[in-house]
Amino acid sequence: MIHKNHVCIIVNLLFMSAIMLLSGCVGNSRSVDEDNEIELVFNGDSLSITDEFDSVELVRLDNKIEALLTDPLKMIVNDASIIVLDKDGHTINAYDHEGAFINKIGRKGHGRGELTRVYNCCSNTAGDTIAVLQHNSVSFYSGKGAFLGNMSFGNNEYWDDILLWNGNLLLASYHRNTGHLFSKRDLKGNVLANYVEQPNDLLRLTPSVVNQLQQDEKTICFYDYPTSTFYLIDKNTESIKTISLKSNHITSESQVRESNAHAIDHDHFTSYTYDSGIIRGNLNYISEGEVMSLNSKIDTQTMDMKLMRSNGRVYDFMAAHDGCFYSLLPSALLMGIQQMDISEVGYSEILKILKEAAVSLSYNIQETDNFYLLKMKIRR
Repeated sequence: MIHKNHVCIIVNLLFMSAIMLLSGCVGNSRSVDEDNEIELVFNGDSLSITDEFDSVELVRLDNKIEALLTDPLKMIVNDASIIVLDKDGHTINAYDHEGAFINKIGRKGHGRGELTRVYNCCSNTAGDTIAVLQHNSVSFYSGKGAFLGNMSFGNNEYWDDILLWNGNLLLASYHRNTGHLFSKRDLKGNVLANYVEQPNDLLRLTPSVVNQLQQDEKTICFYDYPTSTFYLIDKNTESIKTISLKSNHITSESQVRESNAHAIDHDHFTSYTYDSGIIRGNLNYISEGEVMSLNSKIDTQTMDMKLMRSNGRVYDFMAAHDGCFYSLLPSALLMGIQQMDISEVGYSEILKILKEAAVSLSYNIQETDNFYLLKMKIRR
């Protein structure tokens, strides 16, 4: 029989534990230290996209059956490999920098080390640790695909992106009932710090945006899709500054809450890379009721924004590593470019450069080829 005093002791202990947990989370919470705004001006200063890069290289990914991709969602480039998350939500492939297939990371299933549905993934710079975010857990693998273990968090936590940071994890959410935009955890799941407190609701569900949390040596960058705002976290001081894009077609957070609508049809980045304080991305904007796309560049130190002219050809910015920008292009597109006659006036400079890169290959591109890695060295 349980004595009444024992029940009181247990209740008090549970209450004290809850208070300590909440106090710890709130005590470690950090807010934004500096706010900045950039007005989107589409007839302002611009530069040619070819002025941004010194060289262009095409690398064909392995054509083995197990290496084939259907619709890549995210690419991570580290010192050792290229990690690609494919659209089916279960396939993560690893390739070396020459395009050769290394291995798959995890496999579909419910057993130890298996994946049910992948929300996102990341790796450390060396490439020897890969973290895979699922519904309420994170699984860890070696660069060779060996399962290392996993951590779990509460069923009511909905995280969208993940980053390995100095031996810890940084989780990011689009305001989906987590109470904060970011949470720093150790590899056992313990909360080390929370950043940017947010209302606890499920209001702002976001479309499939999987590559919004990035980093370089000094800074972590996160793009909050619904409000078109970049958050920059200094790795040393952990101070936070924001860069908010402003235009007539960007819905404010208060407007979204009042209308109970999802901010989708507005000026926003659909993809970007962050490298050495520079944001380069693909910007969708609304012009006379039509959604248009262009490439743009933001200097996060000077708050200077320039459009990058590409004469009709817009590229998805998927990854940046070691002074290079990376993307993936389908073989059918490159086959057409390789066979195209661009001697006539009117073709863009980037198309001419891609044509040269495709022609320089020692073989003809086939439509049945796997995706091609586009590597562009950033001009300093």
